[in-house]
Amino acid sequence: MLATLSPADRDWILGKLSPDAKSRLVGARAEGASAAGASESMGATRSSGAGERAGATAERGDSAAALIEKLTSADPDMLASVLSGEPSWLVSAILRIHDWPWSKRFLQALPPAIRVEVMQLERHGTSLALPARDLVLRTLVARLGASWTVAAPTTRFEAVLTRLKKVRRA
Repeated sequence: MLATLSPADRDWILGKLSPDAKSRLVGARAEGASAAGASESMGATRSSGAGERAGATAERGDSAAALIEKLTSADPDMLASVLSGEPSWLVSAILRIHDWPWSKRFLQALPPAIRVEVMQLERHGTSLALPARDLVLRTLVARLGASWTVAAPTTRFEAVLTRLKKVRRA
């Protein structure tokens, strides 16, 4: 996705990444280069009509909804730990993606200085573009990885509300 951006945008994004994130990106790029070659050869045999583009857009939307559903049940303390080294603007943008049930507990788990910055950014209403949002959601789910934990409702009332929300979505 970075390759499709303008050089100025790409440089800005890369400048905001931590050294660890840059090294992971380089590793992912190397893996993606071999996969991209295979998909390009497959793409040459297919037509790229509007129907295909609409299908790809719907597929991305479905995956974003699934990722949001998965993150909805995440443990706020684990999320705070996973996002501990990230810039405040990114944490704020994540909070704006969805009305997360864990957002208050998550904010309480942040260091006070970061919490103040995030809350100030929340007032400005900055949000991510859809491709960036999808990338952030995928990355966050991947970071949670094997250490994924589900926040247990603290009261019986919250447990009932959680079950009702699940039934209503189905």
